[in-house]
Amino acid sequence: MPRKQPKTTPLILRIVSWVFYVFLCCFALLAGTAASWLGNGHVLTPLQYIPKAPVKLFGTHQFTVLMLGCDEDRAPGGAIITADKARSDMMLIAQLDFDKKKITGLSIPRDTGLRLPGGPMHKINAYHAYGGADLSKTAVETLLPGVSIDRVVTVNFEGFVDMVNAVGGVPINVEKNMDYDDKAGHLHIHLKKGLQLMDGETAEGYVRFRHSDNDFVRADRQHVFMLAFKSAAQKNGAAFPYMVDGLVKMLKDGLSSDEVVSLGYFVRDVPRANIKFGSLPVHDQPHTSILGVNEDEIPRVLRDYNLIENDHPAGDR
Repeated sequence: MPRKQPKTTPLILRIVSWVFYVFLCCFALLAGTAASWLGNGHVLTPLQYIPKAPVKLFGTHQFTVLMLGCDEDRAPGGAIITADKARSDMMLIAQLDFDKKKITGLSIPRDTGLRLPGGPMHKINAYHAYGGADLSKTAVETLLPGVSIDRVVTVNFEGFVDMVNAVGGVPINVEKNMDYDDKAGHLHIHLKKGLQLMDGETAEGYVRFRHSDNDFVRADRQHVFMLAFKSAAQKNGAAFPYMVDGLVKMLKDGLSSDEVVSLGYFVRDVPRANIKFGSLPVHDQPHTSILGVNEDEIPRVLRDYNLIENDHPAGDR
């Protein structure tokens, strides 16, 4: 008998939800910074950073986006595989309802098995390596019948350093000494316990460090950093255009500057009670690392997270 998912929140869901939460915070942070800056009588430059209504900008009342987290892969010998060829180790499909001010989403475990018509069975995260964002979109729409994806956004952290440097650094009270070197991954972390002003590269090491911790401890550390980053950004409204550029870079040009700012204002006004995340129902399969899908539960889960059978006519999409 397949082993069903435990009732406690799985680690992967907690991590994926936190990753998406980080980007929601970034969007809201950008909007709040811009609103404060404008409220003080300043004019943002360039002028395209003035927000536009999301319904008009995206041409839909309900915007469905597939987010792919693609850390750089390594070939034998350490050569970097570019992000557009890497496996998607984080997959989350989210819907933003602009009228009802709701954000809902489902994480898709990377080991979920899927067979496209005429092809062999693969783990779903492999499709990005085979055909990039377009094939990932096809794979997810095949996995989730009735779901139509408006945009695929590949998330990486190339712009993280730029965002931290744009606000002049972030003060963090480091809880312990952190020393770790990963030559193959070009990651070198050497932090001393105590209060310090972190630049972008130092901050990247701080949020990625987990050599002597588990993922829960790292997630807590990342949350502390986000709060400190928010405080630093709010004190430096002039950094707003550079923060937008950094976030656009983090999203690999999946969203334009206008779209980032528009979504920022939308996210800022979404009540916390209207943000809901879940996970695709899957189960272990004997003698394989590929996860099976509980297909009978998929229609209910898609309805619960507003990914099918919404209230708006199909022509609005």
